[in-house]
Amino acid sequence: MELTINEALNQAIIAQKTGDFQKAESYYMAILRQQPDHSDVNHNMGVLANNIGRVDKAMTFFEKSIKSNPNITQYWLSYINMLIEQNQMDEANRAFEKAVEKGVTRDP
Repeated sequence: MELTINEALNQAIIAQKTGDFQKAESYYMAILRQQPDHSDVNHNMGVLANNIGRVDKAMTFFEKSIKSNPNITQYWLSYINMLIEQNQMDEANRAFEKAVEKGVTRDP
């Protein structure tokens, strides 16, 4: 049985939430093979990669998610928080400034 993109994404999110990172990564990567610019999947892979210490990969996934859809506040927050955690304050400030330019940091 073949899953739709949304079904695979839901399965990946469940696996990630339950700590089955390998299964989550498998689902996410299968989706990215079909839709490399899927912003939610790139963001979630960034979160997953950051959680397991693959910061370089996390950075790439976060940057892809932002490039695909720069209007999602959570993508920027995840990226900026990771940069702060890595003590990359200059880059975090630059990312924050870009987010401000996009208007995604305004308090609703």
